[in-house]
Amino acid sequence: MGVEPYDSEGASLAQAIRAALSWDGTGSLPGAQGLLPVDVETVTETVWQRSPTEICIVLDDAHLLTPNSKGAVWLTAFIEALPANGHLLLASRTEPAVSLARLEGSRGVLRFGEDELRLTTGELDEFAAGRGVDPRRLDVSGGWPAMAELAARTERHRGGAFLWEEVLEPLGSMRRHLLGIVTDLGGADDRLATAAAGASVDLARELGGVPLVAAGADGWFVPHGLWRTAPGMALEPGERAEVRRRAVHDLVERDRIDQAFTLVREAELWEVAPAVLRAACLQSERLNPSQLERCFSASPADVRSSPPGRLANALRLAFTQPAAAIEPLRIAADECRAAGDIEAELTALAQLGRLAWGRHDSASIVGEVAGRIAAIEERGNPTARGLAAFIRALAADLAGDDSAVLAELDTIEPGVLDPVWTAMALWLRGGVRLDQGDAEAVAEMIENSERTADPAITSILGGLRARTLWALGRIDQTISELPALLDALRDAGVASIHAQGLTNASLALSYTGQVDEARECLAEASAAATAPVGKQSARTALVTASLQLAEGDEERAAATIREAMNLHGGPDRGADRRVWRHVLSLSYILVPETRPHWDTAALRGHLATGRTLAAALVAARRRHGDERLWQLDVSDIGHVRSGLHYRHAAELAVHLNAAGRSQGSAILDALGPPGRTTVQELALGPSRPARHAKNLLTTVPAPPPLTTYLDVLGPLRVWRGTNGDRGEVVDPELRRGRVRALLAYLVGHRRTQRPAITAALWPDLDDASASNNLGVTLNHLLHALEPWRTPGEPPYLIRLDGQRVELITGDHLRVDVDAFTEHLASSVRAEAAGSPSVALEHDLAATALYRGDLFSDVPEAHWLDMDQAHYRARFVTISTRAAQLLVARGETDRAEALAERALIADPWNENAYTVIASAALAQGNRSAARSVLQRCLTALAELGAEPTGTTHQLGRRCGIPADLAGR
Repeated sequence: MGVEPYDSEGASLAQAIRAALSWDGTGSLPGAQGLLPVDVETVTETVWQRSPTEICIVLDDAHLLTPNSKGAVWLTAFIEALPANGHLLLASRTEPAVSLARLEGSRGVLRFGEDELRLTTGELDEFAAGRGVDPRRLDVSGGWPAMAELAARTERHRGGAFLWEEVLEPLGSMRRHLLGIVTDLGGADDRLATAAAGASVDLARELGGVPLVAAGADGWFVPHGLWRTAPGMALEPGERAEVRRRAVHDLVERDRIDQAFTLVREAELWEVAPAVLRAACLQSERLNPSQLERCFSASPADVRSSPPGRLANALRLAFTQPAAAIEPLRIAADECRAAGDIEAELTALAQLGRLAWGRHDSASIVGEVAGRIAAIEERGNPTARGLAAFIRALAADLAGDDSAVLAELDTIEPGVLDPVWTAMALWLRGGVRLDQGDAEAVAEMIENSERTADPAITSILGGLRARTLWALGRIDQTISELPALLDALRDAGVASIHAQGLTNASLALSYTGQVDEARECLAEASAAATAPVGKQSARTALVTASLQLAEGDEERAAATIREAMNLHGGPDRGADRRVWRHVLSLSYILVPETRPHWDTAALRGHLATGRTLAAALVAARRRHGDERLWQLDVSDIGHVRSGLHYRHAAELAVHLNAAGRSQGSAILDALGPPGRTTVQELALGPSRPARHAKNLLTTVPAPPPLTTYLDVLGPLRVWRGTNGDRGEVVDPELRRGRVRALLAYLVGHRRTQRPAITAALWPDLDDASASNNLGVTLNHLLHALEPWRTPGEPPYLIRLDGQRVELITGDHLRVDVDAFTEHLASSVRAEAAGSPSVALEHDLAATALYRGDLFSDVPEAHWLDMDQAHYRARFVTISTRAAQLLVARGETDRAEALAERALIADPWNENAYTVIASAALAQGNRSAARSVLQRCLTALAELGAEPTGTTHQLGRRCGIPADLAGR
């Protein structure tokens, strides 16, 4: 690929290299225009992931990189970070602007200067013989391969001018002119050449067979630089300017903004620069502030003060400094209107509306933005029609009119809005539908929405997805996905989205008892907030109240909610009505004056469930709620957890248990340690509630004081401890073969039935004897796993309910096979995401867990055979992959050791052999590599299998015959 002048300025070089590495060899090479910056690690990992395949990246015109520029600094870091299977070829007219000193010191650089690039006399003779020409014909070439190729194709060879004449004359005037156009542009495809030439062009036909013109698989033709020196090839200045104008117009239509602006700057065609800036502002994908900044700052003053220049500056500020963007957006909108540029005016007005909505500035939306867009809408502009409906929906949202919001959104025709505004409309529609209790419908909307890599869209829809999962009662999934969502919010770089997302995350965390994490999110949200200082939003107030309740201060939480009601005119008002409804139980339970509003509200779905749960708890607190408690549907504990703050859910569990409903125990069990702590606090309170709380605590097993760790990949080992400090458990009970067998069965069948266990462990005994043996063995195992348990106290790690037996793994009982499986899944995801460093971490962690066959010290357990084979095969796969990545990272000793472990588990694994051979070659030991490959060939011959291409390639490097004879 070729370096362009703009590659010095930003991330385009990184994007181009990454796109080339990601190319599948079909279709057009992915472009790099308008994309976000890519760090060095991301691109080098794309190379590393190809290990053991060797990758070479070729960069032409490397001299165009400016010393100490962002592009040069990035390329230097990239060279330093390249893995062992990655190589870079820099073609440059001068010393490239990268530091190679360290690599030169370690002999990692090969330099080819002018002398090395020229063909020697002997090579010229071979070249002539290959072309079937007299060697003397090549005398004029000076040894240059390109000139030698030209000379070989000409009849005369008396000098360079004649040589060019011989090549150019057969082309004819029209083909020569086209070649001159493509040469001047530095390359083109059919579309660009057609636009520049002003006539239909088929480059494959016109330039096919022309020497020194490279044709890419993506249809891009690039003439060699020598063509610029050919006589008569240069375009006349006037024609050159016109050709470039037409080329710029085509590039702008294709959103190739940087490439278009480069042509403008090189030819100083500043009269078309405003059109390029306008296109950068109106791109269909998310606006790129860095691209706008690059084009805007390089433009002269008259371009910057043009309407497109004003718009580019205003939009740049809208994303980076929203508070400073209001007046520039107004000025840009006015100037675009005066210039008759309706689409540009709409772009400025839409951003004004977005910023006004974020500030809850309804007056600006209704009085300024909506009116101006409506005037444009009246002229029949489809974009204005869609934006006008969306802006009116925003105004209705600020007014709290859900029906009007949906009605306006329903009028927007599909495909009218660009992807970001489409995502915003989906978010707004989804929020209203959630407020109406239609969580299932919103989940379907999200599932059917278009996937995108744009972080702004990802964060917008990610927040809606989190709220939807919560409404569906999938609390644990919501919490587990929060870290990834918060990362997307930070990547988006939009302050308003960032602050609101963090506030919502704080609410979810405090609602489930993760107090420290909730405080951190709320503090970060406050730092990122763009709302006016001194006026706390209802959202922030309710999140603060939830956190105060989690900290045990119910009175303070109630006071915070009342203050928000006084400030914002009551509950369930304005754009913040979503959070009022989302946590309606908070205000219902803590602030009695809100109950009439909620009791008369037309609520459905999860919102109605939350109100019912809150009303039942209020009635129970008043000691006349037994009938409500018996009628209460708590079959879905997820909806109990989403409808009630965890402290209120724990209190409800106490009342349910007091009313004789067993679901109280299940709710408390699902709430985990935070819920149990709440019930323990209730047990210390007034006598009647305290008695019921104590009774509930006896029905739910207490979480163990220490975590138990089971290492079962190999001989059984048991550890116990807390906070990373653990010691091995030496218990005579665990030496019993049947105890280990029972534990092995439960690890493989986490939830099972007593008859299934006895059939596996005591197949030859009658039912009564087998059942008796199981009872005795269970007692031994329970004593070994929970030695602190008092007589009569229900066990926590093994739940017994009639015939059901369940092993409870998680925070209190960790099994290495679970961690092994999680590392495998994480490795697969990292590989798919192009992050081999992350994959390698998981690979190595998994291999460290594997000490041998699953429960290898459990005798006569044929039911273990399939599971043992399962984990053995996965160990071989992951250990050989880790070894391949280690070879590319230069850690050949570790790679070889891992591959040898894989061969112990599977002596016929070809990949393990090739890793060892690759490691030996990397150490310069061809003899050892050849020996390993011979072992590999022997093993494959035993299976009757043919070696893969990798083995063939390594064999050639080791001197083994191509046909691998002698196997």
